[in-house]
Amino acid sequence: MRDDIRNIVMQWFVKLLDFATKTTTLIACVFLCSAILLFSPQQYLRLIRLDKLVETFGPEVWPILGLLFLLSGVLIAIKLSIFCKNQYDKFIDRKRKKERLSQLTELSRTASSGLRSYEDRIRWATSVAPLLKFNEQYYLNFTENFHHINNENAPPTFIKPIIITMKSEVDKAIADLGHELGK
Repeated sequence: MRDDIRNIVMQWFVKLLDFATKTTTLIACVFLCSAILLFSPQQYLRLIRLDKLVETFGPEVWPILGLLFLLSGVLIAIKLSIFCKNQYDKFIDRKRKKERLSQLTELSRTASSGLRSYEDRIRWATSVAPLLKFNEQYYLNFTENFHHINNENAPPTFIKPIIITMKSEVDKAIADLGHELGK
């Protein structure tokens, strides 16, 4: 019995929040109208011809107006906090993309200047691979080639084309991130 009541209340609450997120303008109007009726001096209510409404319904209307004011204010606050969180998340995501872009650009320059030793190649590849995880295809292509250069005895003629292929994946990732950031 208690669980049924709890489920009904929760469903009602979810529907209310769903309604609130879709009708922000209506909720703002309810908030504004109830605030005007609750907090405006009598002379202003008379000016906008709402003084008769308040007099007609008398004290019965005040608790309802107060409840409407509080409920709509809370819903607006929830909507505003969700909006602010989304904006903050976009800002952080953009900041991370910029950092990733600058790191990949620097690592691409490192590959262009030459990766002469086995240690240089491994250090470069292990630095780049985690930065490519934002795009599964770039990451998979890069790590597939990484296995080929992970041979200390491989001749430079074998390694050089693979490094060029890996660098092209990095350059594609840089172009992709630059496009997303509008650069």
